[in-house]
Amino acid sequence: MSISAVILDLDGILIDTESVARRAWFQAATECGFQFSDELYAKVVGRPVASCRQVFQPVLPDGISFEQYLKCSDNLYHSEMEQNGVAIMEGIPELLNWIEQTDLEKSIATSSGREAAEKKLELAGLSGRIEIMVTSDDVKQGKPAPDLFFCAADLMHQSPKDCAVIDDAEAGIIGAAKAGTIPIMVPTVTETSANVRKLATAIVDTVPEAHSFLKSLCAN
Repeated sequence: MSISAVILDLDGILIDTESVARRAWFQAATECGFQFSDELYAKVVGRPVASCRQVFQPVLPDGISFEQYLKCSDNLYHSEMEQNGVAIMEGIPELLNWIEQTDLEKSIATSSGREAAEKKLELAGLSGRIEIMVTSDDVKQGKPAPDLFFCAADLMHQSPKDCAVIDDAEAGIIGAAKAGTIPIMVPTVTETSANVRKLATAIVDTVPEAHSFLKSLCAN
């Protein structure tokens, strides 16, 4: 097994926004008058907004639409990032330097829309560091469908089987596996299900550990 390219998730892998998002989801639920749970969060994390709507319908109180809840959570999310900035995940500078030094191709595949993704990269100081980015605006279906990964591989002129994907959410690993890539999971917000443990080529605790695994693939 060898690789010629790396596809990186944005939130939770490149930048530390998952904890911000989680706080926003929970606080918005309180403000909208319903209880948000870890089980509910596990169902929506890493997925595009469109696929989250049906998950929320059974728990939203009367008089509160999904759009109202989403607007509230988005306001809380972006307000915290504007105030505090966006932190880069530990090990990312070293990983990006190594990818470039090794002459591997690199790209981003994210469930965020393009405008939001570009803003987050700007706040994190990563604008222009990764030239190829595929967002939910660019494909018909987001994660866990494979579309994002097929598109990223195509833009890099690489075969999906030669692309390693680093993602922190089950939806991303499922999509990466469907695309025939090499999925590497760094779980940051939810426990890993038995199904995803079967799909992932490797499951590691941190980005530096994912980096070490990539090195081992390149050494083969």
